[in-house]
Amino acid sequence: MFILQRICVRRLYTILTRMKLLSLWSQPYARPFRTTQWISWTVFPDHTAKTAKARAAFNDVRRQLRDIEGARYGLLYPARLRITYNGVEKEFVSAEEASSYVKTLANG
Repeated sequence: MFILQRICVRRLYTILTRMKLLSLWSQPYARPFRTTQWISWTVFPDHTAKTAKARAAFNDVRRQLRDIEGARYGLLYPARLRITYNGVEKEFVSAEEASSYVKTLANG
């Protein structure tokens, strides 16, 4: 059976509303409405400016990886890049290390 996923992004402008929503969401029995097996809700807090900047450092490396056939990659929290190529999986916390590894993949 095909399940349609819909993404809804909301920005909470007041810190009190954000704190209340996140605390309610951590307690499944206190949610304001019931969910069924077909509907699932997930609430994520925003990244801090430091985390967002660290994740953005990998943007150039991710662009380079798109051109390499068979390379898979993903960003892990808070700011780690996981690259899988030919069954070998590596994780990087530094964009410079990841970039030098991607250059060896592109040349080899």
